Amino acid sequence: MSPVTHFLVGWLTANSVTTLDRRSRATITLAGIFPDVDGFGQLIWLATGDWADYDKWYIGFHHKFGHNFLTGLLLMVLAWHMAKHAKLLTALLTGISFHLHLLCDILGSRGTDPLDLWPIFYLWPLSENPWQWAGQWPLLSWQNYAITLLCLATIIHLGRNRGYTFLEMVAPKTDLEVVQVFRKWFPGQS
Repeated sequence: MSPVTHFLVGWLTANSVTTLDRRSRATITLAGIFPDVDGFGQLIWLATGDWADYDKWYIGFHHKFGHNFLTGLLLMVLAWHMAKHAKLLTALLTGISFHLHLLCDILGSRGTDPLDLWPIFYLWPLSENPWQWAGQWPLLSWQNYAITLLCLATIIHLGRNRGYTFLEMVAPKTDLEVVQVFRKWFPGQS
């Protein structure tokens, strides 16, 4: 799925409970997008423009280094140490956010050709065996768009009711203004 959808799913995971502070919510949200850091090879390929480098740098790294159980464990340990309160809950939701990213990739990250499946290498570096699903839908599919729209609708609902959205992580004042707009457009019990 797209990094935007991963981010939204991560934020919703962080907000599946109401007891976490902003720092913990941000940690969990970022764990939902962190696995795609292994797509850095595409930046190298864009810089060189050589298709041979594309296979080497992007295909060779993506869904491997960031999409494995060791990365998930590392993120959970970091979340535990970064959390000021609710350390165990923050670490567990970080693990869930990370694994939802992997699930979303297995479900909906294939290319345009039905045989262009995108596997993940969950057991790497212990094993090079890929995990994939033959029914994987394309990255640009109605299913992925529907999931993204459902996430956005849920974020609007939660923002209106709780008083914050994912913007709280980078622009708290703007977030308050956005919440006021949501409350104006969608009046109801807050």
